[in-house]
Amino acid sequence: MNRATTNLRALALSSVLLAITLAGCRTTRSAAAKADKAVAEALSEAEYVQQVGRLSTPDYRTLTATMYVELNPDTKDEMSSRARLKIIRGRCLQISITPLVGIELFRLEVSRDSVKIIDRMGRRYAAEPIDEIKKQIPAYAKADFPYDFHYEHLEALLTDRLFTPDGEAFSMDRFQQQRLLLGARRFRAKDTERMTYDFTTDSRARLIATEIIFPFLELKWNYSRFQTVGGRPFPMYMEAEVEGVNKLWIRFDKVETDVPVEMFFPIPDNYKRITLKQLWRMISL
Repeated sequence: MNRATTNLRALALSSVLLAITLAGCRTTRSAAAKADKAVAEALSEAEYVQQVGRLSTPDYRTLTATMYVELNPDTKDEMSSRARLKIIRGRCLQISITPLVGIELFRLEVSRDSVKIIDRMGRRYAAEPIDEIKKQIPAYAKADFPYDFHYEHLEALLTDRLFTPDGEAFSMDRFQQQRLLLGARRFRAKDTERMTYDFTTDSRARLIATEIIFPFLELKWNYSRFQTVGGRPFPMYMEAEVEGVNKLWIRFDKVETDVPVEMFFPIPDNYKRITLKQLWRMISL
């Protein structure tokens, strides 16, 4: 196996670890956009909170995107590839690692109750219920990182939205508010006494940062370079970092909403199924 293939496998599987521990419109600023900013900055406090809630309540049925993914950029362990994202809201998402057009090396599918990974180069796959994955987490790890994964969290992180710690119905009443400089605000929610979720919005009520704060670790997910997609602002650039572990950059090329999406996960008969322990070993490559 050559180094390029090994790097792409590590890129795909490390992205999985980061995620579990976790009609596109390319517009430029116009007079209308500047007018929208002026209106947003003039919002009353109640209107501002209402706007944050509106932007955190998706109105699309599906979302698809082409993107460029980099893991650990600007380091000796840097890896990168083109990828494809497909989402059926509230149900399932797929990320396909495709270094060349028409050539897929890996595919990840996360639904509300399961995780599937296929490694086409290694001719193997993993398919595990999320509840079973949680059971395999050592007790000491749960004590240090008391995070309870919900599918809604991952979908919200990839689509720039606030979310509730328990993954239940979204409500702005669940968050404490704090004013920051330059019209920004912080919305905070707590899962337990040891888990905090901070969401930072800018003067236009757009979510620009999400932080999930563990006792000894922190996940930061930043958003920038907003463009209009489906009538809403969407960040064409995302930067995620698990403190002291990995950094992930995502640059979107094209984002579309409400286009037909089919979720296929065909597994050839000659592919070998691997166990959960083998999956962790793959991630550690």
